[in-house]
Amino acid sequence: MVKFKLRANRYGQLYLPKVLQHELGRQIEAIADARAALIFVQGLSAAEVLESLKVINAELEHRSQVESYSKVAKSLSGEVVQGSPKLEGV
Repeated sequence: MVKFKLRANRYGQLYLPKVLQHELGRQIEAIADARAALIFVQGLSAAEVLESLKVINAELEHRSQVESYSKVAKSLSGEVVQGSPKLEGV
């Protein structure tokens, strides 16, 4: 699974990388809240979108665990990790 960084131009339009355009096609739908957005192929049923979200959710859970382990490893090695206290006496 690949994470894409999208940028908006000065008019607020987003460029969708060709890989995503190829996978999703030119007709897409989006659902958004204040902090995240979900884009998907137009016409998919809610059940189909939820199945895809299960895969994405599993990937995000894995990335979260890797980030946590990385913070702990840095703390144990003596590096200061932003947002976490340095472990003393370990």
